[in-house]
Amino acid sequence: MARESLPAPITWNDLRLDAQQLMLTGIYFQGTLDLLVEDCPVHTCFYREDLVEMLVRMMFWKKLNDSYWPKYVPERYYLAAEAHLDDLVEQGIQPPFWGELVPSAVLDAKALLEESVSEQDDASEESAWSDAGRESSEDNADDMNVSISAENSSHQRKRSRSPVSVPDQPPVEGSRQEARRDSRSPLAQRSIPS
Repeated sequence: MARESLPAPITWNDLRLDAQQLMLTGIYFQGTLDLLVEDCPVHTCFYREDLVEMLVRMMFWKKLNDSYWPKYVPERYYLAAEAHLDDLVEQGIQPPFWGELVPSAVLDAKALLEESVSEQDDASEESAWSDAGRESSEDNADDMNVSISAENSSHQRKRSRSPVSVPDQPPVEGSRQEARRDSRSPLAQRSIPS
């Protein structure tokens, strides 16, 4: 479930271990990012082994000060991480890299993807608006020959509810931006903090 909630083009392996572990607790991607950039003790969401592994990576790559949450971790976990790191160094094993929360190249690709989708939405929306403004010659003939019969009045009621503008009615209210904003998913409507 956690992997499926990632927005394209971000993959599970692009995420740092702390983000992965928070998402495994049921927190969605944007909520995970929000928690990890805040000054709060999120270490309580991690299993002991995973927490020690994160501390080992952060200690080896000298990244302890790059996040807020490590300052809340009790000393006993640092001692366990230090012992584990010493074992790894003796064996000549280098812990995996502890990089950015989400690599900037991935975020740039995500922004470009959202831009191209937005431009496609704008183009399709403009063509829909221009098509909606055109009326066929049959529609014009129907408007000329309107009678007061029940059939024609029900036909007019249906037309008055449609988003197509009719010459004797004011144009339908609403902006293109509202329509585009409403058509995007909730995740696409949110912005990622810098």
